[in-house]
Amino acid sequence: MFTLAQIIVWLGIPLLFASMIAHMVRLPQYTKRIAAVVYVVVFVTIGFFPLADAFRPGIDLSGGTILVYQVKRPTPDGFDINEMVSAIHRRINPAGLMDVTIRSVGTDRVEIIIPRAKQEDVARCKRILTSVGNLEFLILANRRDHAALIEEAEASYPRDLIIRGKVAARWLPVAKTAEPITAYGKIALQRNRDHGEMVLAVVDDYKVTGEFLRHSEFTFDEMGRPAVGFHFGSEGARRFGILTEMNMPESDGFERRLAIVLDGKVYSAPGLRDRISNNGIITGDFSKEETVDLAAVLNAGSLPASLESTPASELTIGPTLGRDTIESGMTAMVVSTIVVLLFMAFYYRLAGIIADIAVVINVLIVVGTMSWVHATWTLSGLAGLALSVGMAVDANVLIFERLREEQARNRPLRQSIAYAFDRALRPILDSNVTTLLACAILYWIGSEQVKGFALTLLIGLLANLFTAVFVCRLVFDILERNAWTKRFGMFRLLGETNFNFVGKRWIAMAGSCLLIAMGMTALVLRGNSLFDIDFTGGTLAAVTFKKPVDPAEVRCSAAEALPDVSVEELQIRGESPGRRFLIRTTLQDQEAVKSALLTQLGNELVANNGAKTDCRETVFERMDNFGGQVAHQAQAAALVALLVSMGAIIVYLWIRFQSVLFGLGAVVALVHDVLIVLGLVAASRWLAGTPPGDWLGLESFKINLPMVAALLTLVGYSVNDTIVVFDRIREIRRKTQPITWEMINAATNQTLSRTLLTGLTTWIVALILYVFGGVAIHGFAFCLVAGVLVGTYSSIYIASPVLIWFGRSFSEKPRSVTPKAPKSDVVRSLRPISVLGRLPIFSRAGKIPRQVLFGFVYKITQDNNKIRALKTHG
Repeated sequence: MFTLAQIIVWLGIPLLFASMIAHMVRLPQYTKRIAAVVYVVVFVTIGFFPLADAFRPGIDLSGGTILVYQVKRPTPDGFDINEMVSAIHRRINPAGLMDVTIRSVGTDRVEIIIPRAKQEDVARCKRILTSVGNLEFLILANRRDHAALIEEAEASYPRDLIIRGKVAARWLPVAKTAEPITAYGKIALQRNRDHGEMVLAVVDDYKVTGEFLRHSEFTFDEMGRPAVGFHFGSEGARRFGILTEMNMPESDGFERRLAIVLDGKVYSAPGLRDRISNNGIITGDFSKEETVDLAAVLNAGSLPASLESTPASELTIGPTLGRDTIESGMTAMVVSTIVVLLFMAFYYRLAGIIADIAVVINVLIVVGTMSWVHATWTLSGLAGLALSVGMAVDANVLIFERLREEQARNRPLRQSIAYAFDRALRPILDSNVTTLLACAILYWIGSEQVKGFALTLLIGLLANLFTAVFVCRLVFDILERNAWTKRFGMFRLLGETNFNFVGKRWIAMAGSCLLIAMGMTALVLRGNSLFDIDFTGGTLAAVTFKKPVDPAEVRCSAAEALPDVSVEELQIRGESPGRRFLIRTTLQDQEAVKSALLTQLGNELVANNGAKTDCRETVFERMDNFGGQVAHQAQAAALVALLVSMGAIIVYLWIRFQSVLFGLGAVVALVHDVLIVLGLVAASRWLAGTPPGDWLGLESFKINLPMVAALLTLVGYSVNDTIVVFDRIREIRRKTQPITWEMINAATNQTLSRTLLTGLTTWIVALILYVFGGVAIHGFAFCLVAGVLVGTYSSIYIASPVLIWFGRSFSEKPRSVTPKAPKSDVVRSLRPISVLGRLPIFSRAGKIPRQVLFGFVYKITQDNNKIRALKTHG
């Protein structure tokens, strides 16, 4: 908790510093705007301290700890190990921000790989895992209401009391961290050396359990001690209300006790003084960390089965990527970032330097925020951060190209800046809001693997809006107000163009259909072989070498004998590194894996007793089948989230552009891009090894989690260029005119320069990552290289023509060209909702006038029309 003095210091010093800057630039009226930037920078900078915790490397960069847990026997009926994996995911990594690997091993074991962490973090993970999370609310038996029941139960102690085949009462142990039970009085209490302290709880018919909880969180009790607050949904509130109402205190002050039972242990038993329905707290002798973990357990729900209290094995592993791979990837990211920043400074000169400053602030915001939420960084995550540099300048490109247009009209600089930012704001907001909608839905519906990506992209988009729109505008205004510049010079990629894009639409459509058909054929032919070990699982083998070897050599040797190999170095205390390894492959046949490894590595392996041997049973210390990281339920959730996000994009663009055609056009282009990229990934199997494939650096790519992140990035990125073209069509098109091929050609030519530039900055980063990034991010970068090219192409040749083709398919009648009274923005934005006025439920005739349906905005409409008329004629 922060003290009042600390709050004053953290709020006051940045404000004082902002005021000083505002007076230095002779613009004291800009103090609030400058203060906003200073506060954001200070906030994210705090996230970097302590520096040791600011950057949390993932398993691929730093290794971690492998925990293997055995499921307790007997397992419940219908037990599914994949459901167990999903439940543990929800518990350990609910936000998807940690690089935690969770897989099934066989049918009754679970493997959890935690990134390199402190010992207390590993202990916390163990505590969360071994807590089943079964929460119950029961009334403790008291000698006033349940005398006969207690007498029978004491005779059967410590077994449950069963009457007529049903459990009537249960003896429950009191948790060590529970509040003292002895002070409660008149309850059935037993103490002995064998079972400890136990109380008797009555089993009722209301069955108020944790499955009815809506949310739990860390809180404090009346004494200021850490506690867990819980909130019921409607059904839980109804049941809990009945249970507590039936056990209200008597007129003489006698109170009944409500036992809060977690995993079969009583943690607290407060007296019932009033009816409780919606919420309450769980108290006890908890630490803050224990209450936070307990709340996380309750929010995630109970596990399908219990795990043994101690792991079956616990090992430390080194980085799953070789040092050469990590170094090449990091070098490629640094180079790509520098290239983009230099390009912006060279092409846009002073404006480009301002954009570079905004990009640096953007990166600081993303990294600082990820540090605040304790996210871990993988190599592909860092590649995504480098990619965000290329994407972050897209908004700046839109603004600067608008500024070029305004300056070409010889407007005053202040007016040019204002027009450039105001007119570029609409497409920037539209493109970012559509991506934000997709991110929010992916986070809401998607699996844990998708949630982490969605939240990271969400942070990046918000940071980009702040830096590109707010920070850049502030710097531009300061330069102009102080007359430090008279004009923003910049190079020009293209002059005025007049290409007949529409005339090539049939060729483009035929080419797209052919590529999609070939790609879908390749997808079908590859089948499950298209998916990497993250999805399919496979076989793992633990081997020991006679002498230390380089992990990169082990990886190369194993890859020659087995498909889709990953290698993890095991680090045993007291043993020289580089001798023990876990080799994973997608091959499911254990005997085939043994034979292949013995053939390839047999002479270098040793037996468990240290003697050289050819006996395959003694060479391998461990040989198991394991499941994929992404269960079928998670794959289905990701697909549903993707479909719902596309629907949200359609609805948003329908409202913003006043026609459903714009939303459909954007989604068609998006689907087109994803299908072509997926087809190229599938076709890489046949292209790899050919002269063109070798020249392009292709290999037989397989879909893994980093590649899924690249495809999701493409989903958000693909819409951006399309919306820029759509926005220009909206400008050219008069409100009363139908869309024509001439309008599409004009809009595409006018936005061609910015379309190519926004694609170029992102493509440069992706290309450098693809060529120099190494094998770890090769597939990830390939999807982005192909996706950016395809997305730029579809914005020109696919999305816009769809507007007219869909319009004809829906038999839209051309609107009259005769000018009509302009409609209010409010009415136009609600046009999709106006179809309600045509439903019979709203009118006996089946239709009511729009003025009646929107009568509450009619006066605003008239006033707005008058204002527009004055602006037009004045």
